[in-house]
Amino acid sequence: YAQSIYDGRLRCVCRTHERLRQFRVGERRNHTRTPDVVVADKAREQRNQQHQVLNPLLLVEVLSKSTAAKDKSDKLEEYQTIESSQDYVIIWQDTPKAVVYRKISPNKWEQEILTGPEAILTLQTLAVSVPLKYLYAGVDFSETEK
Repeated sequence: YAQSIYDGRLRCVCRTHERLRQFRVGERRNHTRTPDVVVADKAREQRNQQHQVLNPLLLVEVLSKSTAAKDKSDKLEEYQTIESSQDYVIIWQDTPKAVVYRKISPNKWEQEILTGPEAILTLQTLAVSVPLKYLYAGVDFSETEK
């Protein structure tokens, strides 16, 4: 997924975190989340002593049956409280579908629902647009329907 979106031009501006992607949510020291992908501004990235990202720009979750409810409710609410967060993307794993939550002001977010392989995922924070079909390259949906 991350490789599909981030070409060489963007790697010098933003850093994707796929392994060390845990970050603290809110003021409670022990409340952390580990999204599937975290993107932070390389020049402004902040971490605490536990190497948790403190200022993510983009958070991505890939839905699974076990996490879908939490990704769509608890995490959405928490991620929207992060001052630095600009986009939260939820991606379905069994169909070409995504929902983008985009910050348009400090307390206002818009939602965009993308359905089908030709739908274009636009991340304004990163100045990137990519058709969903590229995110799902190599995925055989007939296998997920069984």
